[in-house]
Amino acid sequence: MRQLYTEVADIIKSIDFNILWKGFHPYPFALYNGETIWLEKEEIPYQSEFCANTCIHFRNELLAIWQITEPEERELEKIKLLHKSVAENLELNHRLQIRHLAVTITAGVVHEMFHCYQEELGESRYPDDLKLLCYPMEEGNLRVKLKENGLLAAAMRTQDINIRKILLTYFQACRKFREELIGDDIYQEYRVETIEGAAEYVSLLALKEMGEERSYIQKLEDYLTVLEECSARLLDIRRISYVTGAVLLLVLSQARIQLTPGIGKTTDTFWELAVEEGIKNTTLKDICSCDVGKLIEEYKEKQKEQLRLFFQKNRKECIMEGWISGYDPMNMIKLDRFLLCSHFIVITAAESEKQLVLNGLVVVQLKEDKGREIRSYYK
Repeated sequence: MRQLYTEVADIIKSIDFNILWKGFHPYPFALYNGETIWLEKEEIPYQSEFCANTCIHFRNELLAIWQITEPEERELEKIKLLHKSVAENLELNHRLQIRHLAVTITAGVVHEMFHCYQEELGESRYPDDLKLLCYPMEEGNLRVKLKENGLLAAAMRTQDINIRKILLTYFQACRKFREELIGDDIYQEYRVETIEGAAEYVSLLALKEMGEERSYIQKLEDYLTVLEECSARLLDIRRISYVTGAVLLLVLSQARIQLTPGIGKTTDTFWELAVEEGIKNTTLKDICSCDVGKLIEEYKEKQKEQLRLFFQKNRKECIMEGWISGYDPMNMIKLDRFLLCSHFIVITAAESEKQLVLNGLVVVQLKEDKGREIRSYYK
C-alpha cells in the first residue's frame, strides 16, 4: 500500500493544479482501509472520522481522504503475488500495473482535494442532502430533465461554437420550465452541480494532465451516455448532478462563458451565474418520448423492496430522540419517514448531545417528512 501511496503522490506532483482551476493547489491526502490509514510519512491505526471519500479536518489541516475498496485491495494483492512469481525483467510491467491503479485513485483524490479547496475559500453553496431525498419524482419534471440532459450532451459533442450556444438556449428553456414546475427543489440540483460537479470536472481534467488522454475520452463518453440514456440513473438526482455539473462546466468553458464571482464570493450556483452571463432565452420545444412513468414506478418499487428486505429480518427498534449529524449521501434511500442507510449514519442524541455512529445497514425513522430529527432507529 505504501508503494501505491507513493505512486499517487508522485502523479499529483506532476499535475499543474492551476490549469485544472485557477488558484487550485494540492492538499495533504490519506489512503485508508478498515485497519490502517496511510499518510505522507506514517501509517496509523484506523480512526472513526475517516468515513467514505471526502475532505476532513485532521491534525489542524484540511485532508483529502480516499478509501481503498476491497476490489482495489484484491487488485493490489494480485499485482504483489504476480510480481513475486515473475522474472526481474518484468519489473517494468509490475510498475505499470501499479501506475494504472494509481491513476484511477489519483483522479478520485484530486476530486476530494477540490473539496478541500472549496472549504478553504469558504464555499457555502452546499446542497441539503435530506431535501434531495424528498425530490419530487414527477413524470412531467423528469421527462423535461431527460430532454435537458440530451441537449447538454449534444452541446458537448458538437464542435461548432454557434450550435453549442443555441443548444444551451434550449437547455435553459428546459431548466426554466422545470423551475416553474418544481420550485426550489431544482436549486438542490444546481447546488450539487456546483459542489460535486465542479470536483468531478477537475478530476476529469486531471486525467488529461496525467497524460491519460484515452481515460479522459472514455470517462467523458461515459458521462455523455448517462445523459442520453433513458434509464433509472435519471432518477438518482444526486448522482446524475455530478455528471450534469461536470459536463456543464466543460460546455460553458468551450462556449467561453465566464463564471464570476469565484468560490466563496457568491451564493449563486454555477448555473445561475451562467444565466447572468447572457445565455439567451427561448421557448421549450418537443419533449422526449421515453416512458419515464414506468421508470418512476420501478424506482419506487425497488425502494419498497429494499425496506421490505431490511425488515424481513428480526430488527430491534431503539427509541432515541435526536438528529442526523452525519451520513453517506450516496448510499441512502427514503420512503415516507423511513431512511435506509446502507453504509453508516451518525446520530446526535437530543439530551446528551453525544454522537452515535451506526455502521452497516440501518433504518432511522424521522419525526417529519422533510426534517432531520429522528424518533428511533432500527438495527
